Amino acid sequence: MVGPKKAVKQQEMPDQLIVEEERNTGNITAATWWAYIKATGGVSMAVLLIAQMLLLQGGTVILNQWLTWWTEDSFAENVKWWIGIYNGIGWTTVVLLIIMNISVLLSTVRASRTFHSKALRGVLAAPMWWFEGQPIGRIMNRFSKDIESIDQRLMPQLFQLVAGTGSLISTTIILAYSTPVMIAILVPMMGVYWIVLRFYRKSLRELKRLESVQRGPLQSRISETLDGIPTIMAYKREHDFASAVGGLLDCANKPTFLRFNAEIWVTLRMEILSSFVVFILAMLAHTKAIGNSTQFSLALTYASTLTYIMNLLLKSAANVEAEMNSVERLIEYTESLPKEPPARLESDPTKAMWPTRGEIVLRDIEAAYPSRPDKLVLRDVSLTFNPGETVFIVGRTGSGKSTLLSLLLRMIEAGNGTVEIDGRDITSLGVSTLRQGMQVIPQDPFIFSGTIRSSLDFDGHHDDSTLWHALDLVGLKPFVSTQESKLDTKVEDNGSNYSVGQRQLLCLAAAILRNPKILLLDEATASIDAGADVFIQQAMRNSCPEATILSVMHRLSDRILEECDKVLVMEQGVPIEYASPRDLLARPNSMFSKLMAAARNNS
Repeated sequence: MVGPKKAVKQQEMPDQLIVEEERNTGNITAATWWAYIKATGGVSMAVLLIAQMLLLQGGTVILNQWLTWWTEDSFAENVKWWIGIYNGIGWTTVVLLIIMNISVLLSTVRASRTFHSKALRGVLAAPMWWFEGQPIGRIMNRFSKDIESIDQRLMPQLFQLVAGTGSLISTTIILAYSTPVMIAILVPMMGVYWIVLRFYRKSLRELKRLESVQRGPLQSRISETLDGIPTIMAYKREHDFASAVGGLLDCANKPTFLRFNAEIWVTLRMEILSSFVVFILAMLAHTKAIGNSTQFSLALTYASTLTYIMNLLLKSAANVEAEMNSVERLIEYTESLPKEPPARLESDPTKAMWPTRGEIVLRDIEAAYPSRPDKLVLRDVSLTFNPGETVFIVGRTGSGKSTLLSLLLRMIEAGNGTVEIDGRDITSLGVSTLRQGMQVIPQDPFIFSGTIRSSLDFDGHHDDSTLWHALDLVGLKPFVSTQESKLDTKVEDNGSNYSVGQRQLLCLAAAILRNPKILLLDEATASIDAGADVFIQQAMRNSCPEATILSVMHRLSDRILEECDKVLVMEQGVPIEYASPRDLLARPNSMFSKLMAAARNNS
């Protein structure tokens, strides 16, 4: 069997941020089938389901055959015996059907739960750089449509495939028994069906893969449009976005439309072939090639249903392979995604033991994003951030300021060089241990829904007096104390019922409660006004006097002379200046002096 091939892309765009989604081609691999079998419960569950389906089909055939024998024995006196056996077989078939449906339901739920949990763990374990190249719609597509396919369509199609196979075998046996000459017709007819199936299943499989890939951009655009509706309406660009969504909708519907056409195409040909079989059977009856009228009636009944059986079998076989595309795509998230280093290691120190001072030393650092390993984003970085220092990191857009913080958090790895915090190489630590040793306040703070209490103290380690003290340090105590529920005041998803400045202060208060030795701010005041910026900077210095603070700055002013101990100037991934702000301003040709002059001219 030829396995699926990779690297079939929608388009090639060099140096793009969003990675184009690839789709597999070729047959579904044995490994994919085996993964699905294991997810449903293993070989034992698969054998049990097949046995139940075959027993159910056998019961149906015996039920019909028993009725035929009863009809032939027209002079039988023991009618109760015939009825009793008939009822017994019928009720046995009903019980088998109930048991089989329960088994199918349980195995389906188990499979979807297994793939969902494994895919979710794979996504949560992926490094941050991977998310930068993945639109949210693409990820949602895997966890919605692909899980829905496993939940609702794959197992029923498998059931129909096995049941259709059993029906085909039983129908063939009955036709051969009643009319042996039909074997000469059925054998070549099966060959024709096989040829049609091979052609149809390949087309349907690839159309399904195209359909899955095309849904991602549509869902991403819809999600982005919903998030940006206020901006879109403000600039009166509704028509442009509606046209863009309409174009993506057309692209997403093209494979679906072609798939429906393919189903009509194959149905027509199956109907013609099955009608030909019924015609041959009627001609044989006319020539007396069939025995008695009862055998002919039974043969004609089964031949008439051959259209349904063959359509069911052929479509189910093709649909099963097409729906296995969802399993294929979820396996990619369970096995093929890049993974972060281990969250914790046995050698990790306790929180009380590390970090104790907050000293950060970088030696000969070179780093690149994994998506562009040939393009260094940090070069020749050798720096020491002393304990308790406040360092402002400045530079033009794309100079490597935020990348430096990402390196400290191991969101990207250094290709060369070492990073040590309090004398310990950060690569010798689990990433969770490393990140819990620092506190980060990003430009757009994210707050989970809940209450002010849970936002400040998610683990519930602090009493109310400690929480109020943290709020007082950041200036939020007067606001919270006026709320009816005080610390239990509701916080909406992402803190949407609070301003950006209030969310920043809540994040700062939460950081204070953890008594950080290292505090990282990535343009934390970029989205607020200058007055709030001053207040947050003062609150940060006053509430974390012993912490080493690294703050990426977007707004420069003369206040920088009092607000920081040193300034680090980055340019194209290289630290070109690192000294106190007064020393740098004393050199008129320094890059920092030029940045300050530009800031004064723009203010």
